[in-house]
Amino acid sequence: LVCAFKPQIAYFAAHRAEDQLERLMAHIKRVAPQVPIILDAKRGDIGSTAEQYAREAFERYQADAVTLSPFMGFDSVEPYLRYPVKGVILLCRTSNPGGSDLQNQRLADDLDSAWEVLAEPIQTVMRRYALPNPYERLKELTRGKTITREAIQQFVQTLEIPEADKQRLLDMTPGNYIGKAIELAKRV
Repeated sequence: LVCAFKPQIAYFAAHRAEDQLERLMAHIKRVAPQVPIILDAKRGDIGSTAEQYAREAFERYQADAVTLSPFMGFDSVEPYLRYPVKGVILLCRTSNPGGSDLQNQRLADDLDSAWEVLAEPIQTVMRRYALPNPYERLKELTRGKTITREAIQQFVQTLEIPEADKQRLLDMTPGNYIGKAIELAKRV
């Protein structure tokens, strides 16, 4: 049982075997017309070049769908969408060892600048030691403001809590704070 065929265009192109790929695609269409063919091309260009790649995938090779790398934006995908009965599979996250070099960067940058996420553990510690108005105090610190590491650390320094807990809060960053993530993941 086969759910799809997914020939990788680079293997054919590297050996000047595009004609063989074309014949292979036609053969698959003849012997298994009900099975979709995904052309694994990971194309990601814009303008007239993207139009030609779309034409190549859907007209020359008769692919049912094509893989695309959309990092150049919607204009790198749009020419493929002009083929209404065809599909596009957008590369958004990969599992290869170096994939996280770029994939995680924006997330890491965004997370590292989101110091307000530490309001939760700070509030939890404040409640543990029965400090007055933890929610209101943190709301005053964070609401409508850009929160920095310095602002969080200054606030933590004012708390009357044991030094060990204070140091633990001072050592936290948005990137190393996981809150209840492990506990919640175990429930899934």
